[in-house]
Amino acid sequence: MIDINRLQKTSGIIGNTEAIQEVLEMIVQVGPVDITVLITGESGTGKEKVAKAIHKSSKTTHELFSRLCV
Repeated sequence: MIDINRLQKTSGIIGNTEAIQEVLEMIVQVGPVDITVLITGESGTGKEKVAKAIHKSSKTTHELFSRLCV
């Protein structure tokens, strides 16, 4: 299990609002699971930080992280 405080420090996701805590909890839940995750949001909201945090908490963390822009 991934520690949420450690995840927040290593991912660069800042803030302590309820919304940020919910995002961090979701990252911890989906990270270890082999599923596709769609991250949406306004420009500049940190979608890439969330994607990297999910990747770091996944089973494939040793593999190259690549971004897909559509």
